[in-house]
Order: sequence, then C-alpha cells, then structure tokens
Amino acid sequence: MDQVSSLPALRVNPFRDRICRVFSHNNVLSFEDVLGMASVFSEQACPSLKIEYAFRIYDFNENGLIDEEDLQRISRRLLNGNDVSEDLLTDLTSHVCALGCGTVAGMGPAIT
Repeated sequence: MDQVSSLPALRVNPFRDRICRVFSHNNVLSFEDVLGMASVFSEQACPSLKIEYAFRIYDFNENGLIDEEDLQRISRRLLNGNDVSEDLLTDLTSHVCALGCGTVAGMGPAIT
C-alpha cells in the first residue's frame, strides 16, 4: 500500500490511508483494487458510486454512520490536525450537529 499511497495524486491527500484501506482487501491492494480506485475517481464514474466510496472513506469508525467522532477526525485532517485544539474541534462538530446533522447513515448495501 505504501507504493500506491505515494502516488502524486494521493501523496498530498490527508485521507490517503483511508482511501487505500477502503479500496484494499485485507489491507493489501491488488492491481484490480488500484484499477477500481482509478475508476471511482475518474470523471466518468457515476455520482452515486463516488458518494458511496466517499462515505466509506469518511466513516472512520466503520459503523455505517458519519457521526460526531468521524466529523472530528475529518476536521482534524482537513485542518492539519496537530494545530487544532480539542475545544475547537468539539465546538465545530457541536455547531455542525446543532444544525441538524446528528448522524448521516450510509446509502444502500455495503460495498465489499
């Protein structure tokens, strides 16, 4: 997986480890897995497929929901993690959830 995560398109992506995990099988990326990843990220892929994979990438705890814990982890990565206080993350996710998010459930059957 290290070779794939060092590709220019993934190297700067704060979610590269999650992307590789979602597309791999038993934490091993086969050539077919890499082709599947390229297919999903291509402009020709249907939006629903892109959404389904994006959901899985952001569902860090893999519970089928994007919950407050996931939102904090997403925010930490987008804001360069180490420079973000826990209070700021809690305020941010509490504010987002106060807007009515609660949790976001996955769409349709799980991808295997």
